[in-house]
Amino acid sequence: MKTPLFISFYTPEYAEEVARFEESAAAHDVDTEVQQKLSLGRWVDNCAMKGSFIKDMLERQPVDRGVVWVDIDAEFINKPTMFETMNPKVDFAAFMIPGVFVGRAASKRPWPEEMGNAAMASGTLYFNNTWAAHKLLAQWQLECINEPNRWDQQSLQAAYGKLHADIIMKELPQGYCKIYDEKWYGPHRKPFIAPAGTANGIALKCLDTDTTVDFRVVAVVEELAWA
Repeated sequence: MKTPLFISFYTPEYAEEVARFEESAAAHDVDTEVQQKLSLGRWVDNCAMKGSFIKDMLERQPVDRGVVWVDIDAEFINKPTMFETMNPKVDFAAFMIPGVFVGRAASKRPWPEEMGNAAMASGTLYFNNTWAAHKLLAQWQLECINEPNRWDQQSLQAAYGKLHADIIMKELPQGYCKIYDEKWYGPHRKPFIAPAGTANGIALKCLDTDTTVDFRVVAVVEELAWA
């Protein structure tokens, strides 16, 4: 399999994030394609364009090349090598935030209760160029249309919940979608892709090494602040 293409889009509200995204990608030899989109007005509506954009980009790739969506306000901290050796049978990959849909939040669980209380993060997403991945993307688009006020990641989780029997999913390590102020949930604590946070010059400590990775964070991204 070919190394996937890393893709993103931005609306005018996020235009100042593009240079940092592309510079960090170039520094780690990451092949990217970024496009500008007109804003639909509401943040939730702009995010709902992800599914259609990713599906369109995936359809443009050779049959042996997938895509990785990365939010435009993220930064590449290390080279994301995991995707270079991804099992070709995997259709889809995402990081799951454990223990989110519990207590009062349980009513917002977008998939069946028996599938657990984790929340799907959509800051970094891998889609292989398979029939199942295309089917998931189409269902994601439908979920966003049917639930226009629901966050895109919850709509994606709902789509996966309906189709999971037909999809081979791999869970990404947290380091591939590491929110700057979110605790580490497991032993794999090396950051690769970090969404933006709320202050400049944050030092991100890799707890499994003696390395401290400095990165700029420039925007308040409240939608990533999970309780």
